[in-house]
Amino acid sequence: GLRAEWIASPTGLAFTIGALCGIASLVLGGVLVGPSLSEQSAVQNELRAAGAAAAPTDEQRRRLDRAAAKMRLADRVDLPLILAAVVLMATARYL
Repeated sequence: GLRAEWIASPTGLAFTIGALCGIASLVLGGVLVGPSLSEQSAVQNELRAAGAAAAPTDEQRRRLDRAAAKMRLADRVDLPLILAAVVLMATARYL
């Protein structure tokens, strides 16, 4: 039922761009956040298995740093995409 004329209208464009922002946020979240959380959990489990007073090895610290860098990137990219999706899709009907 979608027509090209409606999609090209201001309302249709706002919904379309908002939906694309939401989809991009979902994909980037899955690519960046999921693996980062898994990596951090794996290192925490390794440390827990090594004992309460175990300090992270250099390799574990590098893995944690890489995971933290991916999380920071997700923060910088995902939040603006989510906000754009919410604002565009919430206000599209008023355009």
